[in-house]
Amino acid sequence: MISGPIERGIPLPQKTRGRPVLYKIEDMGVGDSRYFAAPYATVRSAIWARSRKLGYSMTCAPDGDGSRVWRVK
Repeated sequence: MISGPIERGIPLPQKTRGRPVLYKIEDMGVGDSRYFAAPYATVRSAIWARSRKLGYSMTCAPDGDGSRVWRVK
């Protein structure tokens, strides 16, 4: 195995806990919408779980080949 030179001062990457967030809704304001290129059923269940944790009220609808999500409260 070939290895590179020894380097100092390189920071460790941030460790994450749990699964990565695929459908980011934290930065959405009331009345905003966002398109996700994923099936409606997949987005709907992920958004429902995520919005409950954040205290948001969201709605989702199929939009072309993906889904659109709106923050309503």
